[in-house]
Amino acid sequence: MNFKKTLLQAFEVAKLNHPAMHAVYKDCSATRIAVLIIFLSSLAGAMGSLLFPVKYGPVVYRPTVFEALSHALVAFFLILGSIYLLHFVANRFFKAHGTFDGLLRVIGHGYIIGFLNIFPVLALVVFLWMMVFIVKTLIEIKKLTAEKAIMALIVAVVVVFVFLTLFQDLNADNLYGGLYVIPN
Repeated sequence: MNFKKTLLQAFEVAKLNHPAMHAVYKDCSATRIAVLIIFLSSLAGAMGSLLFPVKYGPVVYRPTVFEALSHALVAFFLILGSIYLLHFVANRFFKAHGTFDGLLRVIGHGYIIGFLNIFPVLALVVFLWMMVFIVKTLIEIKKLTAEKAIMALIVAVVVVFVFLTLFQDLNADNLYGGLYVIPN
């Protein structure tokens, strides 16, 4: 599969094109590409934090390169783990159909929108679109009803939130923090 075709297919999946979603779901060779899209989107978010520091009132937070890269790795593994958790919840509790690999391929291709995370102000838009995209994917690919798809997503989000809350202090960034600057 060439680069242009892969990119166009990922955009079609992100636009909720059902035939494209099913084609990616069935294409076993698309797994590596989906994982690569997730990784590069995570890296784009890290680059965005370096290029556009966050301002909290009078304080500007500028992460170090180490911190940005560790955030990218954490985001990458968190996304993969979240997709697995979503698959587990949907299949175990809501009797969904389908495989983890297939779900990973579809969500991974749909996460092409994650490249917008290079602009931190768009992170909320990306998050909200991915929530809609995931519900639609669960309905279309996993054959869940809308209610069950939303409940599966809520359960997965709550579990991830609790996990992140409990283990927020266990990261390398707390050992080597970013730069906080108060501009004059």
